Amino acid sequence: MLKKGKITITIICIILGFVGLFIKYGATPNYPEAVKGELDLTKWDFANNGSTRLDGEWEYYRNQLLTPDDFDPIRHNGKRPEMTGFVHVPDSWEKYAVGGLNGSSNGYATFRLHVNLQGASGQIYGIRQINIKTAHKLFVNGREIGSGGLPGTNRQATISVNTPYVHFLQIDGNNADIIVQVANFQYFQGGITHPIYLGYQGDILSMREFAVVEDLLATSCFLLIGAYFIVLFLMRGRERSWLYFGLCCIAV
Repeated sequence: MLKKGKITITIICIILGFVGLFIKYGATPNYPEAVKGELDLTKWDFANNGSTRLDGEWEYYRNQLLTPDDFDPIRHNGKRPEMTGFVHVPDSWEKYAVGGLNGSSNGYATFRLHVNLQGASGQIYGIRQINIKTAHKLFVNGREIGSGGLPGTNRQATISVNTPYVHFLQIDGNNADIIVQVANFQYFQGGITHPIYLGYQGDILSMREFAVVEDLLATSCFLLIGAYFIVLFLMRGRERSWLYFGLCCIAV
């Protein structure tokens, strides 16, 4: 009986694992990529292709926490902030060849991307942020639409909160200027390490729901394995390793 139960549990966990992998990695479209700080989405059909990733070369301003006002030439007599260079997003910034990090993950910087869109002005878009380490503010067209903690210029001034979120906004016109302030003085990686998604409101909501389902599948799998080994220990009571393993699975 126990042997049949073990086989059943194993099969269920394998099925759940394959379903989770399909949801996460299956049918990935060929997303456009930004070149020298500009992402052309005028040929991207959001209605048919869904949301896209804001991957590619972003403007990078190391040791600067800049706001949209800092990029307004009228307010600064035509002057713009001094750019460190172009870097690839997503990636951890200690890997960048520019900025003088020398492999350190600590520091602060500003990322900027200009996005060209197609379609009617006033469209409601959604932005999904997954993982920016470890404090940030996100601006679109001059407005702060999301944040995690409080980015600062040192450890004392930085409040680290790394939580994924979805926010919605109306974009007037066919352009989006995206600015992300990032600071990290706590984790061994820093920067925009995971993709940022842009899409219509419904598509971003669906993406978030898929992420919730994926988490539920993983949680169910661990709970199922943990419960099985705890019951096995209670029935036989000889192998304490079964109890420890079951508790670890549930704790995860």
